[in-house]
Amino acid sequence: MSTSSQNSLQQLQTLFQHQKFEDIIKQSKIYLKTNPKNIDVFSIIGVAHVRLRQFDQAKRYLEKVTKLAPRLPSGWNNYGNVLASLGETHAAKMAYKQALALNPDYPDALNGYGNVLMDLGLIQDAIVSYQKLLKLNPDHPEGQINLAQAFIAQGEFDHAKSEFQRLLSKNPRHAEAHQQFSRIHRYQD
Repeated sequence: MSTSSQNSLQQLQTLFQHQKFEDIIKQSKIYLKTNPKNIDVFSIIGVAHVRLRQFDQAKRYLEKVTKLAPRLPSGWNNYGNVLASLGETHAAKMAYKQALALNPDYPDALNGYGNVLMDLGLIQDAIVSYQKLLKLNPDHPEGQINLAQAFIAQGEFDHAKSEFQRLLSKNPRHAEAHQQFSRIHRYQD
C-alpha cells in the first residue's frame, strides 16, 4: 500500500473517530476512483452509512466487501448486521453463519447470530450462541442481556434473573439490565 493510500485511510479513520460520517462517504468515493477495490474503504463507507441509518446504501458497500474478501469474517459480520437491520433475517443468518465458519469464536458474529435466531423463533439455538459468546467473553453486556431475554422467552425466569444479576454485579449502573430485571423480579418492601 502506498504512503498516500495509508494517509487516506488514516484520514478516513480519523473522520470515523470524530463521527463525521457524511465526510467519510464523500472522501471515500473520491478515494475509490483511484483504488476501486479497497475493502477497507468499502467497509468504512458501509459502516458510515449504518451509523447514518442508511441501511440500503450500507448493504451495497458491505456486500462488495464480502465479494472482494470472501474470507474476511468481519466483512460477513458487518453484512449480517445490515441485513438484520433491513429485516432480511434469513439472509442475515447466512451472513453470520459465514462469519462463524471463518472464525467460530467471533463474539460479535455470535451475538448477531443469536439475535437472528431469536427473530426466527429458534430460541434454544440462540441460547447456545449467546452462551458460547459469554464463554469466550464473559463481560459482554449485550450478550448477557440477550441471553437473559432468551431465557425469558423460554420461561426460564430464574436463569434470566441470574444472568441479569451477574451483569449488574459487574456493572451496577447498567440501565437496561435494571429495567429488564425489574420486569421479572419482585422486590421486597
